[in-house]
Amino acid sequence: MSAWRKAACTGPGPADGAHPIGYLCRNLREEENQALTHALHDRVRLLRSLSLEIGAEVRYQNRSLLGTLDDDLERADGMLDKAMSRVARVVRAPQHYYVVVVFLFSVACFASVWCFVRFR
Repeated sequence: MSAWRKAACTGPGPADGAHPIGYLCRNLREEENQALTHALHDRVRLLRSLSLEIGAEVRYQNRSLLGTLDDDLERADGMLDKAMSRVARVVRAPQHYYVVVVFLFSVACFASVWCFVRFR
């Protein structure tokens, strides 16, 4: 309450309460209550609209972002399954063929490094 409202409400008055200052005090309180009620109503309206916007954003993210994430994870799972099946096939295959390939790869690497160092 402002200072002049407090002064208007604290003034002396008759015991029966029919004094105009008491009426003015009640009227000022009612006006202040109405103003506070309107301010609260505006804040509630703002919070309601904000919560509706948040709900719409959550629904959008659930549909679009989580849907694409689910698709990406399914694709990654498929690629991982393929890689694991290839590894299992390599493990079950005869080992002498892969040893020869690794040996030839090593020789080629060492030869290229030797040529690079030698003719630099």
